[in-house]
Amino acid sequence: MRKVLFRIHLVLGILLGLYAVAIGVTGSVLVYREEITAWQHPDLLVPVAEVRATPDQALASIAQAYPGWRALSLTGPDESTGAWMAYLIGKGPAKQVFVDAGTGVLRGHFQGGDGWLGWMERMHSNFFSGRTGRVVNGYCGLGCVLLTITGLLLWRPPLSRLRWRALNLHVNVGLVSAVFVIVTGVTGAYFTWHQAYVDAAHWLFPSVKPAALAQVVAVGERRSLAEMVDVAKRAVPGTAVFRIDLTGKPTDALKITMRHASSHEFQLVSHVWVHPYTAEVMRVERLADRPAAEWLIGQYSSVHMGAWGGEVGRALWAVLGLSLPVLFGTSFVLWWRKLRQRGLAGLWG
Repeated sequence: MRKVLFRIHLVLGILLGLYAVAIGVTGSVLVYREEITAWQHPDLLVPVAEVRATPDQALASIAQAYPGWRALSLTGPDESTGAWMAYLIGKGPAKQVFVDAGTGVLRGHFQGGDGWLGWMERMHSNFFSGRTGRVVNGYCGLGCVLLTITGLLLWRPPLSRLRWRALNLHVNVGLVSAVFVIVTGVTGAYFTWHQAYVDAAHWLFPSVKPAALAQVVAVGERRSLAEMVDVAKRAVPGTAVFRIDLTGKPTDALKITMRHASSHEFQLVSHVWVHPYTAEVMRVERLADRPAAEWLIGQYSSVHMGAWGGEVGRALWAVLGLSLPVLFGTSFVLWWRKLRQRGLAGLWG
């Protein structure tokens, strides 16, 4: 049985080695994508002393500068960005546009896929191959989970002593990173088979589906975004606006997402639906009252991205991501030694 496990571990390691290096390095870098973006675009992300510009002013500045473009969402400013950010689609590739939260003056824009950071994002998500690459990524991530499990089953405690030999380093790093690889491999597949994960969460934790929101009836003029944001803040005290959904039709309630923590912990949010003509709250989904299934669905992406434990969690995920190239490097040394000593037959058994 041990020989079978070893051969499975060996074959998976050979097939997935370079994949693990690429996904580990790019994942570690992408944990800090916002900080890197701020470093690359210092003129776009500048803190402000006070948020005075309203979301309406931000959208007006954007509409004037980018006629013919449509804003899908408007993200609220936090301490580090000092800007309202809109995600635009229209004449060409989608872009993120930033408006100074203090003055309401347009700062500029950038396209998320630009530069080496965009290259890493495409590499990490789908290997530049769209849906096909995303499916391959999902299977490879689950393959890394199986690789880790076979490694744990092969583990013998005496080999975990702290030495700088390749075998000991491989075993120790593998033990330290085992939970990380399993968790990120399983949650990473969520981005490939999104609906299957959602269905699984609802199967594990059945709950009553909320009734559909009533259709909005236009009464007078549409209220300002600033007024509706204030209504959402009163509905969920102690929060800040995280995102305003602008994809709805005129007959839809306006969905406003309010954050309870930093913008990095995007899963710690409540949702408020506001009537756009009367500014009345139509529904509130508070974080504390979130059904178990919805809580689990929110954890898939946040855990995968290291957004679960503040700055400590992000740093831990960035460091553990680098364990993958270390595991491949030490395993390559072990393979090479066996090939030189015993040939292919010795490597196999």
